[in-house]
Amino acid sequence: MMLNSRAAALGLACLLAAIPASHLGQDSRAFLANVSKTIGADGLRTIQFSGMGSNAGVGQNTNPNNRWPLVRVRNYTQEIDFAANFSHVRLVRVQDNSDQNQDRYSSAASPWEVQSSFWLTPFGFLKGATTYESNVKSETVQGTMYNVVSFSVDNKYKVVGYINDKDLVEKVETWIGEKGDTLVEAYYRDYTDFNGLQVPTMITQKQAGTLSLILVVKDAKVGK
Repeated sequence: MMLNSRAAALGLACLLAAIPASHLGQDSRAFLANVSKTIGADGLRTIQFSGMGSNAGVGQNTNPNNRWPLVRVRNYTQEIDFAANFSHVRLVRVQDNSDQNQDRYSSAASPWEVQSSFWLTPFGFLKGATTYESNVKSETVQGTMYNVVSFSVDNKYKVVGYINDKDLVEKVETWIGEKGDTLVEAYYRDYTDFNGLQVPTMITQKQAGTLSLILVVKDAKVGK
């Protein structure tokens, strides 16, 4: 009986090894295509979403053991062009009772610390997962099962996304810094339909385990 079990296991291993890699890739592409369809991202060219919340002055803590100080963000707008891999964030921070305007631009030519903000969005993540060679596996995190998709931008920068049982991107993470060991995490909740596109209306981000952004999305404009 044991010999039969071992033979069956060996036969299964040989069968899996014999499956062409292209077939596994097709399974990955089919899964990602279904996620894109569920979210409504097929044919997505541009998106602009806006809201309010708070963000942190990364590195501005006076004590390295303290969290970065959070300040109110009165207005936050992000525009993304997927054909150009371009992102523009405009925000108005309220600090010391005065408004501070900030503009952040990201393109494929930007340093990874900058352009990673594009790939961390659910829609940039999906584009990366279908543009670059990606791997899909099941993983349980704190009792919840996810399909975990990973790929590397330019064979150098790893991006990992966690897709829930509703085929929605719930979390995306990557690593930045000189040594590539600083974890950046983006969490997405409360997806809402905007002109056929499912857009998360609660976004939080962490850097090195410390909260760096809380955003409540109020509006989104979709270009297809």
